[in-house]
Amino acid sequence: MLFQFNFQAPHFFRDKQKDFTGVNALGEDGKMKEGWKIREGAVFLEITSTKDKNVYDWENKVTIALSTNDLGKVLFGIKTGNEGKAHA
Repeated sequence: MLFQFNFQAPHFFRDKQKDFTGVNALGEDGKMKEGWKIREGAVFLEITSTKDKNVYDWENKVTIALSTNDLGKVLFGIKTGNEGKAHA
């Protein structure tokens, strides 16, 4: 199995248009123009299996969007070897 992390920068969006700099989404006063929204950055985890030695099945990959909370749990698990569940 192979795990790959991909990062999506924070950006503004309207319909299918993205603006990573704010040039189109923000007016001269710095306020967001009508119809634009802001989206936080994200981390996508892509998981795939191997077909052969050093050959991966990217056509059948699974992609998961990780929140800040999810990332904390993943890093906790990597560091400690625990699942990160709350203890009663």
